Amino acid sequence: ICEEKFEKFMQDKIIQQDINVLKRNDKTLEAHQVQQELKLKRHENILVKLLVPMLDEMSKVILTLKHDQHGRPFEPGLKTNFEITRTKFKLVLEGKDLS
Repeated sequence: ICEEKFEKFMQDKIIQQDINVLKRNDKTLEAHQVQQELKLKRHENILVKLLVPMLDEMSKVILTLKHDQHGRPFEPGLKTNFEITRTKFKLVLEGKDLS
């Protein structure tokens, strides 16, 4: 009976150690998840603050270059296409469905 109690005690001790390891791993994973979420948000902010204005400026430059000598656009639908693409891009950034 003493041996059984000792074995049970040792098994319980091993199980408790495993539980403690799992708890530490869980805390580490939670900390890493929070860090990743912060990095993701930071990159999203960079994308919105840098890329969207840059795309707007690029589309303006392209639109000014796509005119003939009389000021008529070579591709009349190009401005509309840029606006549609920009709207879709903003919807994606807001997490909305495009359909």
